[in-house]
Amino acid sequence: MANSQAAERRICTAGLIRRVVVGAGTALAVMLGLGAPSAAAQCCGDCNGDGSVTIDELVKAVNRDLSGCQDDGICTPLVASCNDNLTACNTSLTTCSANYGNCSGNVATCNAGTAAVGDVLSGKTFSSSRGLGVTGTMAINGAVTLTPGTSNQTIAAGYHNGSGYCAGDANLIAGNIKGGTSIFGVAGSVLQAGGNAATGDVLLGRTFSNASGAGTGTMPNNGAVTLTPGTSNQTIAAGYHDGSGKCAGDERLVAGNIKSGVNIFGVTGTLGCLLATGQTTAWGPGSDGDVRAGTALAYTDNGDGTITDNNTRLMWEKKDDSGGIHGKDNTYTWGMIDPPYTMNGTMVTEFLATLNTPPCFAGHCDWRIPNVKELQSIVDYEIPYPDLTVNAAFHNAVGCPGCTDVKLASCSCTASRGGYWSSTTSRNSPFSAWGVYFNGGFVDSSDAKGLNAAVRAVRAGL
Repeated sequence: MANSQAAERRICTAGLIRRVVVGAGTALAVMLGLGAPSAAAQCCGDCNGDGSVTIDELVKAVNRDLSGCQDDGICTPLVASCNDNLTACNTSLTTCSANYGNCSGNVATCNAGTAAVGDVLSGKTFSSSRGLGVTGTMAINGAVTLTPGTSNQTIAAGYHNGSGYCAGDANLIAGNIKGGTSIFGVAGSVLQAGGNAATGDVLLGRTFSNASGAGTGTMPNNGAVTLTPGTSNQTIAAGYHDGSGKCAGDERLVAGNIKSGVNIFGVTGTLGCLLATGQTTAWGPGSDGDVRAGTALAYTDNGDGTITDNNTRLMWEKKDDSGGIHGKDNTYTWGMIDPPYTMNGTMVTEFLATLNTPPCFAGHCDWRIPNVKELQSIVDYEIPYPDLTVNAAFHNAVGCPGCTDVKLASCSCTASRGGYWSSTTSRNSPFSAWGVYFNGGFVDSSDAKGLNAAVRAVRAGL
């Protein structure tokens, strides 16, 4: 009976082991080296009667029951093998537990992901809180080239591999863009052709552009044109004039050079047949001072040692008190007192010769001795004796004494005694010549040409 019970316990224990192995899965059965359970073992798989078999029950059953089965010739080999496999099973179970811990940690990490399918490249799988082995749907665009235009170019959603670009253009520079226009931040500097100029509006040979296109000018280039006034109009040629041309003027276009009552280019003449005497004091109706016939005396100091008569346009030499070539008290001979009575005295050979030696006096080399009417024209019959009867332009009573520079307006002198030679010979007495005396305003021809008298040079008469 005892043998029968022991055998039954061994069978039960073996069957328990096999049932546990079967319940634990194929992998544990392989580690224990057990085959499929027999019908006898299955009937006693739950040794404690609680309807379940645990590892602890299995170990206890093995340690308790198999110890008495070592003599049956059946369990002894199995027990040895079981002990070996159990050790291996315990080792594997420890590893399994560790791996399970790792697995649990990885699962937690996997569950923490936030990626959605649109966040992962199309065709690529991933795991996250969305699940395991999920496939991405993000579009793969690769290399995309965008060419700028007048409207925005959309950059497609999805993955770009970094070799695409928004195209540039080497011609995108200021010199290729209309002035006042900015393209992609580049301000243009090109002036747009415009306007309505025709070929005749542009100088000959010059090229231009207008709203219609390019052209070449045909306007004549006249350069500098000088027109000299005359009795008829002078046509100004059509075309371009460079500004250096002129309608000629003439310094002699003054009232004193134009016949009284005549208007030339807006200048009304005042020139009479005779100059006025200068007398302004009337000695009764019809007297010279009352009528004041003739052109009034008028002079201009030129600032170069000369005086211009504004009526006759004669230019006169000024005299000073220096004793030099312009000295008022210098005297000279007229010329020959015998036939042929030639004017070759010192007033010619010394005085005029000096004035007309280059660079010449006041820049002019055509000085001469005035005729008697020219010389008498500067007499002013309003000035009484003992003052000199000569216009104030030719004698400054205050400024004359001691003055040495005829270029000064205040330095103007006339000799106080004796006469001034004219170039006019007396027809009745050809050995004598006419002279004008400014200490009384009279004219006389009684002086022989061999005598000394003062002289005043003149030039550029009408």
